[in-house]
Amino acid sequence: MVSEVDCRFDIDRGTVPPIIRLAGRFTGAHVPDLLALSEELRQDALDATVQIDLSELVSTDTVGFEGLRRVVNDGAVLINVPPYLLMRLDPTAPLGFR
Repeated sequence: MVSEVDCRFDIDRGTVPPIIRLAGRFTGAHVPDLLALSEELRQDALDATVQIDLSELVSTDTVGFEGLRRVVNDGAVLINVPPYLLMRLDPTAPLGFR
């Protein structure tokens, strides 16, 4: 039996700022991992902004969405935000969403 990967995190530490790429289905179960990884990368990069690339994100549940908001509030920047997610964001979205 083959199981599908719910969510995959790819990390690019070689860029400035570092990039976390989320792929698949991001749920509340993945939020603690994203928060810890984002914090770790910020510390490694001497508090540089962390970018989170959502170009391969398929879906997110409500808790996952709030987790994304939390990392943005902590200073991360979302890039390549899919249209379905943009619809959930405020049209006057803060600079943390691109």
